[in-house]
Amino acid sequence: MKIPEKSIQKLRSRGLFVSEPTWSDHIYPDGVRVGKPENVEGNFIPDYSSSLVLDIETGEEVRFNAPMVWLFGNHDLWFVLGEEYCPGPGPGDFFDEWSTPDQAVADILDFYFGDATRMQTKAQARKKPVRMSQTESDPSP
Repeated sequence: MKIPEKSIQKLRSRGLFVSEPTWSDHIYPDGVRVGKPENVEGNFIPDYSSSLVLDIETGEEVRFNAPMVWLFGNHDLWFVLGEEYCPGPGPGDFFDEWSTPDQAVADILDFYFGDATRMQTKAQARKKPVRMSQTESDPSP
């Protein structure tokens, strides 16, 4: 399902980056990635940094200080996916289902500019120590 242009424009009007849509047989058909650039006020994770290269030839890129989300529709439903862990879900990951694209856009705007609970959960997960499973090459207990 193609995302209505007014929904895309509502996200962009708040300063959010919105990618070009994926192809219709992608795992997230006609979906877009949405992210909050570093220079846009809103919820963020301290010391978080990621980027997307927009133009390989010029090296133009956009840098983010918060995780990106997916927005896509399928079978008359709209989805917002905020997943960083593979396999997931991990701490703070979410997969929200909505009846309208307006509700999905409101969910994204809330993630980046509203209630910071989901962002805080993701930030707290990053503070936890990484643990590796014990293997023969790592005999430590």
